[in-house]
Amino acid sequence: ELFSRLQVAMELPITERSGDVRMERIEATVAVVRIDPDEEGPEDTEYDVALAFTLPTPAQERVIGTFLLQTLLFDPEAELL
Repeated sequence: ELFSRLQVAMELPITERSGDVRMERIEATVAVVRIDPDEEGPEDTEYDVALAFTLPTPAQERVIGTFLLQTLLFDPEAELL
């Protein structure tokens, strides 16, 4: 089965050394690699979606990496799945 590809735009919060938070906008092509649940449910069903960025730029990789590291290090409720 082929992956669905789509264009997404998102803003990720990045905390500076000073403690200030800035929002970094990323626009990229992604592939949907997993959806849970994988069957369509009622209208109010919430889905967890895993996306793979296709051909991210080095700047996008830095922003995504920084966001993930800050989240995993400083958010006690963050989970690495």
